[in-house]
Amino acid sequence: MSAPSPRAVRHAGVSKKLDRLLRRAERRLGRRTEVALRLPDLGYGPVGVRRISCGSCTAVLTVTEEAALTWEDADGRNMKSLPAPVRREYPEEVAFARDLLGKTRAQVRTLTRALEGGYAEGTVYRYDRWRAALAGHPVARGTARRLAWEVEYAPGAWRAVLPAAGPLDLPEPAPSAAVRHWHPARASSAERRIWRDRIAARQLRQPFRQVYREHYLPEESGHSTTMFRGHLVRIEAVLGLAYARDGTSRTGNSPCP
Repeated sequence: MSAPSPRAVRHAGVSKKLDRLLRRAERRLGRRTEVALRLPDLGYGPVGVRRISCGSCTAVLTVTEEAALTWEDADGRNMKSLPAPVRREYPEEVAFARDLLGKTRAQVRTLTRALEGGYAEGTVYRYDRWRAALAGHPVARGTARRLAWEVEYAPGAWRAVLPAAGPLDLPEPAPSAAVRHWHPARASSAERRIWRDRIAARQLRQPFRQVYREHYLPEESGHSTTMFRGHLVRIEAVLGLAYARDGTSRTGNSPCP
């Protein structure tokens, strides 16, 4: 059962509470990495464009790095604003276009959180699903293409790719080939520098911090390290961060996330 639209709720307090609950649900949903492969296309075409007729004008929704809504006149020229007669004569179409813009932006936010969660967890995708649900998805493509990925062309042999750089001169991987996020902790200092230069040269704004991600490798070998010995944190700050992340606080002997 879906939640009622805030516009259908008359009580202001209830509307605000619904907004808070929906935002919290969106944050928690975004932490589930499998969500990235299940998002609908919202009716966008193969190139990430959807057009909605509003009489003599057309609403044009596009998804690249972000979702955007523009208006065209009958001759296909962009307009700075929607004429008042069109708003009066086609209120449902105009409202639908603006609502779709909000849904698209929310979906992109959810996708970004899901991908960042998979990045932190080291999620591995099948190549065929990754290509269909991320690299070739009309809404997800603009987000996925700005991230660096690794494809396993042979057992243990990974090749790093950047979809935003265009087609690669590499053979097509097998449908069952593994795909994962490129991570600086697995790269050498020279490789990290090369990837940072590539992102900077193309002036790409990554959906989340990936190539420039902070990472810390212990100088010692083995499973223990002393690199954080002597560092203290305030428990109030830790609990506040935990609450901000998932909306709950944990006390007692339960480990903090």
